[in-house]
Amino acid sequence: MLDFDFYLKRSIFLVEIICAVIALLTYKYYKKTPSKIFMPFLWFVVIIEIIALLPIIFVINENSLIIDFFKVFMPEKMIRLNFWIYNIYSIISFFIFLFFYWLLTKGTNHNKYIFFLIVIYLIAVIIDHKDHFIDISNFFKRRTMHKIAGVLCTLVAAFMYLQTVFKRDDIFTFHKTLPFWITVGLLFFNLVTIPIFIFAQQLNFSKPIYIYILTLSNYIMYGSFIIGFIKNARLQKQNSSLTN
Repeated sequence: MLDFDFYLKRSIFLVEIICAVIALLTYKYYKKTPSKIFMPFLWFVVIIEIIALLPIIFVINENSLIIDFFKVFMPEKMIRLNFWIYNIYSIISFFIFLFFYWLLTKGTNHNKYIFFLIVIYLIAVIIDHKDHFIDISNFFKRRTMHKIAGVLCTLVAAFMYLQTVFKRDDIFTFHKTLPFWITVGLLFFNLVTIPIFIFAQQLNFSKPIYIYILTLSNYIMYGSFIIGFIKNARLQKQNSSLTN
């Protein structure tokens, strides 16, 4: 029987769908800005979460039509385990975040430093997954090194971006912009979850505590994104009405 922790963790999926829908509905208000990469990224997250449900469906009914469909082009091990799909997600997500801040800092001194952060993260990914080239079965193991590197690089990139904002004239209206709310969400999520990646064993986190922290962090991150999409749309509408 599925417990409360299971449903709590799965509730993140609902928040992700809501965020992706709002990002799509408000896309026209930020499609010409660096933030445009977040709309396809959020739908990528939704697809990842759907694929990650396969092990649950497999346990409930391994002979279901959905499982039979995926068995056509996926090994059964990939259906029974979802570590591999979350490995793919974590790698791509950190590249997206770093690329986002690289775009935001174009024309500043911090831009080249963020490019170096991207290179550093790429090296961390290669080192963390080098044994895949020796044995492909290693792809189904949990990975933490690239996650820690991704979190640290994203935090540094975010703070570099904030430094550039503090030097601009629009600092007093920055809280109304989409990059501000995306940065708030990313900073909160990464600052809260980095102890899980690094000190989980030392802090003796139990599974329920881990799930509660992860769920709350996701709620706040995606909630910040949603606020950002809505506030940005309202701001663009206001600016448009003033110019007409």
